[in-house]
Amino acid sequence: MATVIPFRPSEAYYSFDSVIGGVTFTFDVHWNSREEAWYFDVSEQSDIIRGLYPIVQGVKVVLGTYLGRSASHPLFKRGVFLCRAPNKNDINEPRFDDMGTRIQVLYFSQFEMSQEIMSTV
Repeated sequence: MATVIPFRPSEAYYSFDSVIGGVTFTFDVHWNSREEAWYFDVSEQSDIIRGLYPIVQGVKVVLGTYLGRSASHPLFKRGVFLCRAPNKNDINEPRFDDMGTRIQVLYFSQFEMSQEIMSTV
């Protein structure tokens, strides 16, 4: 089962932690009012530095795409982040009030993604 990433609607800047594959990652989310688009950064906790280690920054949330697909971190090699609307006929990009409501961001492991693809064929 895919992990639903708990984005929140109507909040321009916020952070939250999410556990994916037994590892806690920190998400910093921000709304770009000029572009009218959502962006996020992902970091992981580092015992060596005793802080956060940035994995990827400035990922634009775009409907129907694998978000952060060019990142080389194992999180992105073992799976994919996908932005989608539960209503498959909804093709409108996420607006300010849509994250976590009309629009979901999910993390699929490679196995889960293969199952997802097979279920749509």
